[in-house]
Amino acid sequence: MTGHRCGTCKWWGLCLGQKTWAEEEQAKRTWGECRRHPPTALSMSGEFSGNGCWPKTRENEWCGEWNREREAAK
Repeated sequence: MTGHRCGTCKWWGLCLGQKTWAEEEQAKRTWGECRRHPPTALSMSGEFSGNGCWPKTRENEWCGEWNREREAAK
């Protein structure tokens, strides 16, 4: 299972848009979103808010859906 981590999966992408430069740099190295499945709907007080999100994971986590990153375009 070596190398089969979120950070090397084609479904995983970095989370950006943090509040400060330091937080954004930290996020680039460790946190991302798994886009294997559609976003999960968010609700506020039981009512659908119209927003959704993908699960946040660290690059060194893993699951059973890992798939090799797409090869760079030639």
